[in-house]
Amino acid sequence: MPTPALPDAHARAAAVLTAAGLTVLDTNTNGTGVRVQAAPYDPDHSFVVPVINGRENYPPLLPEYNNRRSAWVRLMQAARNALTGAGWERLYETDSGGEFRPPAE
Repeated sequence: MPTPALPDAHARAAAVLTAAGLTVLDTNTNGTGVRVQAAPYDPDHSFVVPVINGRENYPPLLPEYNNRRSAWVRLMQAARNALTGAGWERLYETDSGGEFRPPAE
């Protein structure tokens, strides 16, 4: 469920992701899904963070992390596809997630 206190652009991103079938987690919820927060350098952009079993960040490149890493990649791809399909601009991605600019209203 999207965090009710999200600013408008981030609530819009959360709504797009939820409509695409992704679970949007708030900052206090563990589980598997994505978190939506303000981008580090532009609070008007949304930063989407894949979360696998309560853990953020891309898992290390070791065999024991293959399943979690694959799930992280699938979540990031699904979030990217949902947002860009709804007109959001993908700006960049890191090992923490991806930044997206909302479409003009």
